Amino acid sequence: MSQRSSFPSVIVMSALTTAVIVVSLWVVGIVSAGPGLLPLLQGGAPTVINYQGRLTDPTTGQAKTDGSYDMVFRIYSAESGGSPLWTGSHTTPNGNPVAVAGGLLSVLLGSGTGNSLSANLFSSTDRWIEVQVASEILSPRQRIGSVPYALQAEEARNAATLGGQAPSAFVGQGQGSSITSAMFMAGAVSSNSLADNAVTSTKIAEGTIVNADVSAAAAISPTKLVFYGDGSGGVLNVTTNSELSGNSNFTECTIQSGITFNVPAGATIRCAGSFRNNGTIIVANGAPSGRIDNVLSPNQVLPRSLVAGTGDTKGPAGLPEIGTAAIAVDGGAGGSALPSLIGSGGLQQLRVGGGGGVTIFGGDPEPSGGGLVRILARGPVVNASLIKANGTDMAALQDPGAGGGGGGVVVLASSTAVTNTGQIRAQGGIGGDSTEVTGPGGGGGGGLIALVAPLVDNQGQAIVEEGLAGAVVGTVTQDPRRGGGGGGGSAGPGGAGGGVPAGNPATPAPALKGEAGLLVILRADPATMWP
Repeated sequence: MSQRSSFPSVIVMSALTTAVIVVSLWVVGIVSAGPGLLPLLQGGAPTVINYQGRLTDPTTGQAKTDGSYDMVFRIYSAESGGSPLWTGSHTTPNGNPVAVAGGLLSVLLGSGTGNSLSANLFSSTDRWIEVQVASEILSPRQRIGSVPYALQAEEARNAATLGGQAPSAFVGQGQGSSITSAMFMAGAVSSNSLADNAVTSTKIAEGTIVNADVSAAAAISPTKLVFYGDGSGGVLNVTTNSELSGNSNFTECTIQSGITFNVPAGATIRCAGSFRNNGTIIVANGAPSGRIDNVLSPNQVLPRSLVAGTGDTKGPAGLPEIGTAAIAVDGGAGGSALPSLIGSGGLQQLRVGGGGGVTIFGGDPEPSGGGLVRILARGPVVNASLIKANGTDMAALQDPGAGGGGGGVVVLASSTAVTNTGQIRAQGGIGGDSTEVTGPGGGGGGGLIALVAPLVDNQGQAIVEEGLAGAVVGTVTQDPRRGGGGGGGSAGPGGAGGGVPAGNPATPAPALKGEAGLLVILRADPATMWP
């Protein structure tokens, strides 16, 4: 008999031609033991992998036009760099372009001229797949899980005789109660008789292991014991506009309709039961803005001042240059993006959110990077209204030449299901416009939204758009003059501020918008993924 297996899908939003690609891999015809197995073993297991995805236009979110597309698939032994171990061409010259209908595509990797797969391709644990659409290579590469390794079942053909015994002489798969506890003598099965990891948690009845059964020396991480909280804060039922403070471990959590619930940046809300948002959750900004000094002599170029906060990104937004009409001054560079986070433990390591942009004037910098919130519940998590974690919009604040804040981070995780029928926003902030003394500010990078649960239903909106650049308004005529501030980074990097050429008057160079962020869906129990 044959069975069909799959591993959890990953959804990644990209600013490239393939705006959203949903990846699923199935091995076709994996063999398993049981009556009637012999004919299939003699025929051999098909060495093809079913790859499915969806192509959309990044500007509209709509499915790409129906038709045939040239696509190339490559398998590597590393997440980046290196040479491909295998290449499969599904192109017009090869006679097998990929048919796309309604944006959906399905490809049998290993089919077609020169594309065959071999079992030893998956003899090592580290394999990554890269997809190319026409001339565009999508990134990052996606790690291949355990299912494709079932191709090595082809080697089981040599075991068809089962040591000379007919298959009927053995207890087959699905023969319930064939071996009962009465067949074992008391004490015949000791701990030494069991292979490591032979007994899983699903075989242990709920509540049968108590505190006295756990050794004091057992190396159990505290996060495993309280991942979904201990419920010590009781029921959270938010019926008036308020702010999260104090104990954030609850039994049940509900934000009622029409209510605004403010959450500090970096907060983790844990629910031993379920979580439901019918109101508005506002996540406070986290990382502070950078700033350059505003007390200057017209003939003096001063050094840079306060550096922007990085949040959880790899580098801060850049400070612009400052000078007089005699020299050109550059705008600040955009802030770096978050490190690669998809996989075990990555989302748990975040602490603040997006990076701050750079302001040009004013006193002490205010937080401008979108903040982070994690909502972890043992029961279902439902967002039926609005969760907002945007970077600061400098254009709305009328802050000239300032870089927009990087978008925030929103993580909704459950051991059962996450449902979004409302709206989740983690957008980059818009840069400030130019004035007579400064260039325009860069836009903030789009944020990160992660939905993690065995079942994920995202019928609503998950918005991780980049912040736009500030506009060029008139010319720069006064000294000292400054380039525009860089936008803060997040899941997408921030945009650079616009510079100002020498001369008077001088028309500033345009600033750059940030890059779009990421929507990540991981279909797994987060408590088993994170340390």
